Amino acid sequence: MKVMSFRSLAALVPLIIISGCTQGDDLPTDINLHRVILFSEVPLDYRYMKRDVGGECNFERITKELNGDYSVIGWAIPSVSALSVAQTYLISVNTNSSSRFGLTQKQDRSDVADHFKNKQLLNVGFLARFKKSDLQSGSCINIYQIYDKKILKCQKNLYFNEDGIEPCP
Repeated sequence: MKVMSFRSLAALVPLIIISGCTQGDDLPTDINLHRVILFSEVPLDYRYMKRDVGGECNFERITKELNGDYSVIGWAIPSVSALSVAQTYLISVNTNSSSRFGLTQKQDRSDVADHFKNKQLLNVGFLARFKKSDLQSGSCINIYQIYDKKILKCQKNLYFNEDGIEPCP
């Protein structure tokens, strides 16, 4: 009987682990998918920051994607004359029974910088992709800016339904 060496066994272990993943394991097949992961509280890095209401923002559209997921797109700025922009954007999904928070993707928005005639406002866009199961009809969506060691909650919000964009009741 031939004995397998440790080196041969070590080479097989990664193959066994890798071969255990299948398409049915709900792994993203597109690296650009980047869905928001929702948590029951503000992420720990920001939890103890002072909170305030302020800044300017706009929810521009909510889109249902071919796979049934949703994308929320907009922008947020600390002020029209800001010399810097938020480091991070948080988004919240609020229902009657819970509030959940996640991080969005930042996007360049030259149209916003041009509109306010302030080139410092280039990187102020946000994009949040949600699994269909994470957004219930009737949810209220808010955007927050991490700016100047504070969490600024936008005064505007978005009432989620498939008929269009409107403020929360």
